[in-house]
Amino acid sequence: MAYHYVLTWSLLASVIATIVAFGLIVFLWGAFLDKHEHDPGRIRAVMFIMLFAVTSTEIGLVLFGVVGIKTTLLAMFVNLWGGLDALLRFPAAHDLESWFSAKQFCLLLVKTICYAFGFIGFRQHIGKFIALILLNVWGLPVLYLMALPLDPCEQVAEEEYDVDLAVRVWQLAVCSKERRRSLDTCRCWVNRKLVAASEHSPLARMVSSISPFVPPVRTIEEPSTRKAEVFEAYRLKPFRRGCSTCRGCRPMPSFMAHKNVSYEDVS
Repeated sequence: MAYHYVLTWSLLASVIATIVAFGLIVFLWGAFLDKHEHDPGRIRAVMFIMLFAVTSTEIGLVLFGVVGIKTTLLAMFVNLWGGLDALLRFPAAHDLESWFSAKQFCLLLVKTICYAFGFIGFRQHIGKFIALILLNVWGLPVLYLMALPLDPCEQVAEEEYDVDLAVRVWQLAVCSKERRRSLDTCRCWVNRKLVAASEHSPLARMVSSISPFVPPVRTIEEPSTRKAEVFEAYRLKPFRRGCSTCRGCRPMPSFMAHKNVSYEDVS
């Protein structure tokens, strides 16, 4: 009797803690969406981190002997074909009657049933089961629906990305042209990230300069620095007002030719 009493109170505490944790996550996620409402790239990146955290948690359950290996493998499959596929299509919106919505609902249902029968010693881990179902299984779709843009004009993804993940894998396996296109897309994505990072990080600028796959990055300060060097060189041979060449027959730089000034005045 005492064991059932303790079990009831621990279960109630687990349920309350899970609900409070989920409410806090929803509140913080809503605040983040309000701040980055029109930045789907940043929102998708954060959701990728969430999916990685969920997957790591599920791997930890099998390592600690809470669930079986088959249950975890099936959960990984659901995360890939369900969660990863949804994030790759974000921010595209789909109707409830669409194949995408039906697939996602069926995968979530399969994952729930799988964990219901996959826990080792279910009565001892019923609190973990409730937290897992609410946060990992059904919590992510709620956060995904919250992240969808309210403006219908923003609920559109490029047609080439709004394709089922299984279809993408099949195309990569059988079509060499699709493999080359995907490789070019990945290379361009890496280049953009390196260029963006090089503007703020000296280390990334050094990596981008020595990498054979990334073109050298010209920073914002280089054009003005180059102009200053050219100006200093031509200052030693001043131009006459209204003349486009110097006394040494050296042409005036294009960025100075349109200015009706004499460099004798500034020397």
